[in-house]
Amino acid sequence: MQVPRNCEEATSFEECKRQIAAALHLSEQEFDEAYLFPLQQLIIYNPALYPCVEGSELRVFATDATPRYPSIYIAYTFDDECIRLHYAEVKQADE
Repeated sequence: MQVPRNCEEATSFEECKRQIAAALHLSEQEFDEAYLFPLQQLIIYNPALYPCVEGSELRVFATDATPRYPSIYIAYTFDDECIRLHYAEVKQADE
């Protein structure tokens, strides 16, 4: 049985989160509910689900877009105890 890992936000992720929330007119709570809670449900038990970016330990996840929330990329790393969120950016419609 896999044990869920803690999830922490690096300073770089916190800055990305602030910028995206401001651009989308979201509170921090709305951002977390729209993006982080669903993400954590997907990767908290199996963070190796998404492949590494070539030449690094970073893994990238793209959220699904909804009418209210555009898709974003989230980059993270993990070890046996923790998932660390490092970066986020809005995914352009043509990507």
